[in-house]
Amino acid sequence: MLHAFFPSMLRRLAGCALSAAAVAGCAGDDSGRRAIVEIASAQRELGDMRRLQDGSARQLAELQSRMRGLEAETAGLAREMRSTAAGLAEIQAALRARGGPPAESPAAAPEAARAPGAEPAALPPVAQPPEPERLFASAQANLRAREPGQAVLELTDLMARFPRHPLAPAAQLWIGEAYSQQRDFRQALIELRKVVEEYPQSPQVPEALLKIGLCHRALGEPGGASAAWRRLASEHPRSEAAARARALLAALRGAARRSH
Repeated sequence: MLHAFFPSMLRRLAGCALSAAAVAGCAGDDSGRRAIVEIASAQRELGDMRRLQDGSARQLAELQSRMRGLEAETAGLAREMRSTAAGLAEIQAALRARGGPPAESPAAAPEAARAPGAEPAALPPVAQPPEPERLFASAQANLRAREPGQAVLELTDLMARFPRHPLAPAAQLWIGEAYSQQRDFRQALIELRKVVEEYPQSPQVPEALLKIGLCHRALGEPGGASAAWRRLASEHPRSEAAARARALLAALRGAARRSH
């Protein structure tokens, strides 16, 4: 509405300026000059209003872009929570596949049911989870506790000893996440690329590509971030990570336009 108003007002001011010039010729220089000065002042005020409107529009666009970025970050946090839950489910599945411990330990017989003088039966030892699952669960706990250094040690141990275990791709992904928590984004990139290169069929690959882009963004490398997110959106378009990648790409393009 204001954009339509400005040209009309400027045309009216121009007409007034011509009228003022005519008045100056007829009625005297002083009154004509005052009218021209007042019109010039009104024109400046209109110019200030236009600049203010343009600035407000830019601020609104920036706020909208930031809101989209925050929505993408929130979706990412929710996805990471789901990824943690999926990791726990993988542990449980691996335990079941290896004949893990029963859900409940058998209850001891009541004292009254024992024969007089009989020794109480010893409870069977509680079975421990296999080593890969134990290492993975411990590393996850350390990451949640913001102890990424210890998590890296445990996950690296798991990868060295059990490189073909079903948990290996998730472990490699979380090694990259642990380095990201330490803000060692260069090392995080190295570890995350191993997920994509060594486990190309793993369901962890979309998340790895998303995190690769985030590392590039943190390093001030928008080209690398854009390439990773475009690859994710192209190769895994139906994944949750791809939805977030598309939002991040839109925010990246908006930031690039504003910088020019």
